[in-house]
Amino acid sequence: MLIEEKQTEFILLETNCPYCSSFNKNNLVKTKDYEMDYNVEFTVSVCIDCGFIYTSIRPEEEVLYKVFYPDNYLCYGVKHKKGLACFIDKVRMGKQAKERASLIKKYFQKKNIKILEVGSATGEFLQFVKNNYGWESEGIEPNEQLAIQCKQEGLNIINSTLENASIKDDYYDVICLFNVLEHLWDPKAALIKLNKSLKKDGIIIAELPNPNSPMRTLFGKHWFLYHLPRHLSHFSEKSLANIMQKTGFYHLKTFKMFRPTVNALSFQYKIKDNIKSKIIKNILNTNNPLIILLSLIVEIINNLFYDSNIVLSVFKKEKTPSIKENTHLITKRIS
Repeated sequence: MLIEEKQTEFILLETNCPYCSSFNKNNLVKTKDYEMDYNVEFTVSVCIDCGFIYTSIRPEEEVLYKVFYPDNYLCYGVKHKKGLACFIDKVRMGKQAKERASLIKKYFQKKNIKILEVGSATGEFLQFVKNNYGWESEGIEPNEQLAIQCKQEGLNIINSTLENASIKDDYYDVICLFNVLEHLWDPKAALIKLNKSLKKDGIIIAELPNPNSPMRTLFGKHWFLYHLPRHLSHFSEKSLANIMQKTGFYHLKTFKMFRPTVNALSFQYKIKDNIKSKIIKNILNTNNPLIILLSLIVEIINNLFYDSNIVLSVFKKEKTPSIKENTHLITKRIS
């Protein structure tokens, strides 16, 4: 299927299950990209054979990264963005960097920790651990503009995708995947590569969407964390544990994350689809205090009594992966 919109043409592909390679699936949801408004829907499916949830209809890999990750991409951090919602996120990210560093310190007694962040974006976390703890920090960031910006701020950044990055074997104590694992084209191959680069007893910290959250049911196709076509894998607690075990890691702990912005964006997507008036749409945006307040209330209730929108899980390197590294997705063009 060829899609022509905004002077861009790309091909849609159908993929097999990233976990077990089966093509047997049931479709869960079809929805569009609410950020860029291309006139096309992508599909999230569940594998009949293993239960893994993944984006089965997606653009080609090269086109995905070129077209759907512009320099002003929503999730590239808030360092230079404005508005009430962004201000709240800036405060949260400062607190978040401190919490993440404190978590890492619980697993290591030594002072000289070597840390790699995959998808370092605007570099807030790496800057924090470098300035406050003196850790040897390195990032991988595919966006050229962000990589240049971080290098100018004194950070050690590899401008590349994880798949193409050259990283040392048996080198890092910690690898961080903060809202990144779900974006990777072939998560199994990526995790095997990261396993090799971790030292013995090194840890991976992964923060990612939680499809078990009732917010997915509440918002349906408007749930922000479907985030199609960028989110390619949709890990439940069970499927995450399975793929981590297969790639040589064992689970240590999982934490609920407090992310009210997810609800605000989900509300915005729902409003965008169901309200025709541009004036009302502009009023009911993510900077509207009422939307922010409602999102906070929903997030508090959700985290107290149910599964959170986002979780953070810690895994420890256990062994060399038991699967072959040349396992790749099979794709076929939709005619």
